[in-house]
Amino acid sequence: MVGFGRLKGRSLRELRFRAAQATRSVAERAGVPIGASDARTLSGGILALPFPQAKASATYFAHRWPAHAAECMRRAELLLTGQMSLLGFDVAVGDGPDRWRTDPISGHVAPHTHWSQVPYLNASIVGDHKRVWELNRHQHLLVLAQAYVLTGDVRFTDRIVREMVEWIDANPPTIGINWASALELGMRSIAWLWALHLIDGCVAMTPAIRRTVTESLARQLLHVEANLSYYFSPNTHLTGEALALLYGGTAFGAHPIAQRWRAKGREILEREFMRQLRADGTYFEQSSWYQRYTADFGMHFLALVGADTVNESIRKRLNAATDVLRWTSRPDGTLPMFGDDDGGTLLPLDDRASARSVHGVMALAAVVNRDAHARDYVTSCPPSLAWILGREAVDAFDHMQGQPSTERHCAFVAGGLYVARSNWSTDANVLTMDGGPHGDGAHGHADALSLEVVLHGVPLFVDPGTLTYVDQQRDTLRGTSAHSTVTVGNQPSSEPRGPFGWSRKANSRVTQWERIDADRGITWSAEHDGYTSAPLGITVRRSVLWLDVGILIVSDLLSSAHEVNAVPVQVAWQLDAGWRCDAT
Repeated sequence: MVGFGRLKGRSLRELRFRAAQATRSVAERAGVPIGASDARTLSGGILALPFPQAKASATYFAHRWPAHAAECMRRAELLLTGQMSLLGFDVAVGDGPDRWRTDPISGHVAPHTHWSQVPYLNASIVGDHKRVWELNRHQHLLVLAQAYVLTGDVRFTDRIVREMVEWIDANPPTIGINWASALELGMRSIAWLWALHLIDGCVAMTPAIRRTVTESLARQLLHVEANLSYYFSPNTHLTGEALALLYGGTAFGAHPIAQRWRAKGREILEREFMRQLRADGTYFEQSSWYQRYTADFGMHFLALVGADTVNESIRKRLNAATDVLRWTSRPDGTLPMFGDDDGGTLLPLDDRASARSVHGVMALAAVVNRDAHARDYVTSCPPSLAWILGREAVDAFDHMQGQPSTERHCAFVAGGLYVARSNWSTDANVLTMDGGPHGDGAHGHADALSLEVVLHGVPLFVDPGTLTYVDQQRDTLRGTSAHSTVTVGNQPSSEPRGPFGWSRKANSRVTQWERIDADRGITWSAEHDGYTSAPLGITVRRSVLWLDVGILIVSDLLSSAHEVNAVPVQVAWQLDAGWRCDAT
């Protein structure tokens, strides 16, 4: 909802959308069951994803990926006891309806009221809403479903069905924190559709329960459709929601509402991929994690609609997006944490240890987008490809000819990312430099001219990440002093305004990018204007000499057109947690 004082400057289209949203919200609070009849109609229809059934490949999984199969079983057994990993925390989730709105770390319980009245950004009331939402994405049900596929043990399907039914009872339509974000409903819907796909035909999913679950799915997707993030966080929120509509529209078959979802989801995704991804493939919010999200959304989009039906310009843009992941990822496949990292994933079907790796999305890109560079990058097929596309896709991956990279230095000029790699092996030296724009949207950091260094495959200087979206540490970790760059006057180079806004953004400009003779390294220079305004009036310039053997020389120059009083200057070097620095 937007107050009247904030309506100035908004388009007529946005005003109409928000007015309709407000009217709907008032009706919901009055008890009008909007969408209930459509959901009941959909509940009796088809619910099927156009992907192979994994049950036929249970023996294949255990034979080809024994460690993965064992890890699935270990995690599934823990889930049966209520133990799970939640955004890096190992927690015990209890029983009872309140568990779905409880932050398991702080113990805060979100109010059980209409979604529009839940202050989910107020940590003193709800705790960390990201932890609540991560639990309610129900992606842990996929682990139980995988264990069922691998063993046929009905304990796992009994648990899945029980949790779905209990969630439906505890979260009636439009009530509570789990209806407050259309993206979260979309992510949960995708997880439910995949869980149902994996356990299709199980005894626990009786016709009556299936109808109940299907009706709830329909109601959630109708809510997503009515509350699409066109104007509130219209970036990965909007693309995630659109992908959920595409999934739902595909699963519900020929019903007119399903056809509408499918068409709307596809239209939004095709438009937003071209808007949110620059021509060089970089994501416009300057966040490596959301770059990965967008690439994931893109590969699932291609898998659902068929790459051959998609305009070539969109496929090229998505290919460029995965190329950014390929270049900027560390030798082990993990990403530098430039910008925000919410810790979530679209469809976590690989091991938990692999969740931060780009190998899964790159394998999908190799098969569905025929990306030969991605195929060369992923030397060993991840099990997620088989879970999603089946053994036939794995065979196609195995027999696909990859295209090795002949280059070791790459500039993504529009996004301002510059990468130098000694080679493409697992013990490579890698330098990644950020000389790009602050980024559109909410997820960039005040990290102008920061860099990351990996030596012999081991991260040395890193971005510390995000940790939280809700408390005082939010601004600390997205501030300049938390990054390997220069801080002047104890001020960030870009000024935050609230947890997801900026009142001032630094502009960076790369002035030099050259390869050293015989392609042995690079020189790079850039500057930014984050401190040029009064009272500081200072321009920061950084020059880098990098030799691919792992030698790095950094020079920082501060200059001003007028006399400046003494100000504190800090140059931070953020060491990875695996290193220890001893003063001598």
